[in-house]
Amino acid sequence: MSTPAQPRRQIAYTADGIWRLQPAAIRRFIETEPDYLALCREVAYILQKRSESVSVETASISWRSKSLNSFLEKIQRKAYVDPFEDLTDRAGVRVVCHYTPDCEVVSKIVAAEFEVLEAEDKTSTLGIDKFGYSARHFLVKLGPQSVGARYDYLRDLKCEIQIRTALQDAWAVLQHHLFYKLEYRIPTELLRSANSLSALLEHVDQGFERLRQQRDEYFAQVRESRTDRDRFLLNELTLESFAEYLSWRFSDRPIERSEGQLRRVLADLDRQRFRLLSDLDGVIERFAAEIEEIGRMVDVVDLTANEQRPSVYDAVWAVALEEPKMLAGSGLPLHWRDALTTVLQTRIDKKSAEAGTGAEQ
Repeated sequence: MSTPAQPRRQIAYTADGIWRLQPAAIRRFIETEPDYLALCREVAYILQKRSESVSVETASISWRSKSLNSFLEKIQRKAYVDPFEDLTDRAGVRVVCHYTPDCEVVSKIVAAEFEVLEAEDKTSTLGIDKFGYSARHFLVKLGPQSVGARYDYLRDLKCEIQIRTALQDAWAVLQHHLFYKLEYRIPTELLRSANSLSALLEHVDQGFERLRQQRDEYFAQVRESRTDRDRFLLNELTLESFAEYLSWRFSDRPIERSEGQLRRVLADLDRQRFRLLSDLDGVIERFAAEIEEIGRMVDVVDLTANEQRPSVYDAVWAVALEEPKMLAGSGLPLHWRDALTTVLQTRIDKKSAEAGTGAEQ
């Protein structure tokens, strides 16, 4: 007995079915795949560079060109008549920002750099239970700025851009993992729990933005207080105030020689002993002469002919002179420890001599 023929509708959008019924479709997909990969890279690159130019630090910018299997699955699920025209997210770029206002900045970059075919802010169009999907969606083509031979084959291709915060992105990923098999019939109890978490995450997203505003206000306050020495030195010693202090006291010199030096030095400072900028300033002031002597001894080893000593070195030396126990196992370069020990011993000998002279009198 022969096996009944499989219905045409069932096989039309499987790989075998496409090859049998529409071989040109798969051939066209394969032939155009390099162009869509190039489009993804180009759109992601433009967004990365333009975000950097306006000082927006993104959490990530990722892209993907839809795979053949994903392409076939979607055109089957959506029953597209003309899949190459109807399917608009074959190329996709996702920008994940740390904060909600940054999403608005990136949205303006999209509008300025690309030809926008469609734009949707799902924050305003979805219900209160859809936090994870509160992304901004754009359907774009390359803008008129993209000229030259490398763009000739990309100009008419479409790319979907999604912009969301880190929390929105995390929620969307986890929600999809939890519920994608229940997409159309999520149990009421699960939906209620998901909605509660969604509301909580939206509140946290807003809270992080308030924290950023408070942080920026703190930075501004520290910078502004530099005009009043006494008020400035009452600032708590933090990474930001430490950098401001060094640029204030040693304005003609770089703060650090390599990225991260300032952070490492701050981590080694005793928080109880050095709580305020004034605590550090007092030590640097007290050992000013010794610091210069150490500099004369070690700068010839550490610095090139035209290089200036980073001011963070002065802070390290002052603290080491204040607390000689730092010299043991501190991780300081050997020639630094030798110089510090020599200068410290000279200071002790000088004080002893002064004390002896005073006793004789």
